[in-house]
Amino acid sequence: MHPRHALTLLLAIANGSGCYHLPIWKGEVKVTPRERESIKKCGNDDLTEAGKKLVTREPYLQGTTTTSTTIAWGSRSTKGRVVLTDAEDHKKIVSTSSAAYVGDPNRKQGREAAQQRAQLAADDIYVVAAPFAKLEPTHLYCYQVFDGDVALTELAPMATAAAPVAPPPIAAPPTPATAVEQSGGLLGKMKGLFRRG
Repeated sequence: MHPRHALTLLLAIANGSGCYHLPIWKGEVKVTPRERESIKKCGNDDLTEAGKKLVTREPYLQGTTTTSTTIAWGSRSTKGRVVLTDAEDHKKIVSTSSAAYVGDPNRKQGREAAQQRAQLAADDIYVVAAPFAKLEPTHLYCYQVFDGDVALTELAPMATAAAPVAPPPIAAPPTPATAVEQSGGLLGKMKGLFRRG
């Protein structure tokens, strides 16, 4: 190997060795009044005692649209489900969705077996997801994660995306008769100009 190439390789290794270390985030988390209101109505997704044992990655929302969303989490169990309720009446169940494994199919069995370990590597998290469809746009729902009939989380807010705002209608171009009427009788105005002069 040429000495120049060896030096280039060493510099690349030295510069790239720290690239996987992310800096510690510093800053504030700003909570809007709407978020505060939704947390007040639904809760803040705390894990229950059962959830602390079975949830390996806290629930998160994915791909939320105006009418759908997916709720995913890391689980030691394969029997998860999510219950979606109305934010105004938690007893009113809007929908229920069973969770399914959503990771690499080639790693499913290995990840399932790894759930018995006390400590999991990030690559061994068994991620499951529960999809929801046919929801209302711009609507606040509450969701709760279960393992069978055992609650893994407290209620948490989930809002669908805002419905698109329709553009204002485009006015049709005026017809020739309408244009004359809108101008206040163009011919009459022109006659008035000639009378003055």
